[in-house]
Amino acid sequence: IFFRISTYAKMSIPAIVPQIVLRSNHRSSFSVSQVIQKYPFLSQNVIAVAKGVGVDIFVQKCVQKTEHLDMKRTLAFAGLGAAYSGGLQYFMFVNLFKKMFPGVEYFAKQPLRAKLANKKGMKDMIMQVALKNFVASPCLYFPTFYLFSGILNKRENVSVRQTADFALSKYRGEMWSQNILMSSFWVPVDCMVFLLPMHLRMPVIHGASLVWTGI
Repeated sequence: IFFRISTYAKMSIPAIVPQIVLRSNHRSSFSVSQVIQKYPFLSQNVIAVAKGVGVDIFVQKCVQKTEHLDMKRTLAFAGLGAAYSGGLQYFMFVNLFKKMFPGVEYFAKQPLRAKLANKKGMKDMIMQVALKNFVASPCLYFPTFYLFSGILNKRENVSVRQTADFALSKYRGEMWSQNILMSSFWVPVDCMVFLLPMHLRMPVIHGASLVWTGI
């Protein structure tokens, strides 16, 4: 501190101000980056929950023009964000896919032209898109959402087991229409996402999820 004060004392006022501003900006940007890098799982969960809650409230109030906010529906989106988008999806993209497809990080760092010429990398990319949309989404995403929604709307005289059975039964009846709609949106998006560098994938997915949650 004494060294910094003595350094500033030798400088003119116009020279001191930019130095202080630059140091302040550097500290704030570094601290945010440090938190995200140090707590990636927690950061993804916070973003996923905030995204689900924020978009649902916006849709209810600004699109559907509802007078009273349906908090149970909003909590269902919050639970879905924490359990799937921030939890299972993070594990799948960051941990599981790296083990299943060892060359995924090398492929992600390549320029676009090199990626398109990389037959093994393109095959792995197609497999990742297929696993996400035709395995994870129908087997994990929608059951999680229907369960959260059903439990939050549970009647007093109905057990949790009965509520879960009813929620999954409802999903089975709507499974084809829901998954066709989801695949028509996410397959093109995921084809673009899995061509991006690793550090851009989750932010782009969260951005696209803002649109999907609104739908």
